[in-house]
Order: sequence, then C-alpha cells, then structure tokens
Amino acid sequence: MFWCNQLFIKILVYSFASFLQDPVDLGWRPYVKTWLHHLPRDIPESGRTHLQALFDHSLDQGLIFVRQYSKQQTIPVPEMSLVMCLCNILTAFIDFMAKHGGFGASGAIIVHKTKLLC
Repeated sequence: MFWCNQLFIKILVYSFASFLQDPVDLGWRPYVKTWLHHLPRDIPESGRTHLQALFDHSLDQGLIFVRQYSKQQTIPVPEMSLVMCLCNILTAFIDFMAKHGGFGASGAIIVHKTKLLC
C-alpha cells in the first residue's frame, strides 16, 4: 500500500511539472504567436502566415548572430527583450500603414511604372 501511494505521488508530481514550465524554456515562438493573433483585423490571414514564416526563417539566425557578438554589447540584452522590441517596432509600422492607407483597398489594382535596365 505504501509503495502504491509513493508511485501515485510521483506520477502526480511529474504530470504537474510538465505543465509548469519556465517561460524562458519555451522560447520566442509562443510570444510571436500571441502577437500575431492580436494584430489588427485589417491584416489578412495570409499576411499573418507570411509574417510567421519570416519569423521562423530569420529570427533564430538573428538571435544566434546577437549571441556570437554579445561581447560587443555594452549592456547584455535578453533574447526575449529583443523579440519583444522587434514585435513592438513592427506593431508601430503596421499601425502607421493602417492609418495612412498602406494596406490598400481590397480589390484595388496598383500600377507602378518601372524602368528595367538591361
């Protein structure tokens, strides 16, 4: 009976420990996913998907670069602070675009004249 109680307690502690993870161990992906979810409704789902793909493609490499050259920094910056700063800058840029017609009207055709140099 004592052995069964010990086993039950170990299983219970292990199951709760799997739910209680340190946010730092999760990395930047949950923060970016939440940030993308809270973007304005003006941005279509395809735009959100594209932003997620850009984050997936470049953010890990950028953080590795910052880690490699961390000795050049006067004050060390946590990686999550860099990710949060990037998201805040992008939010400001998206808000600016939304206020100044940067997304364009749906169905509008925009024609640009370009010169091709051969």
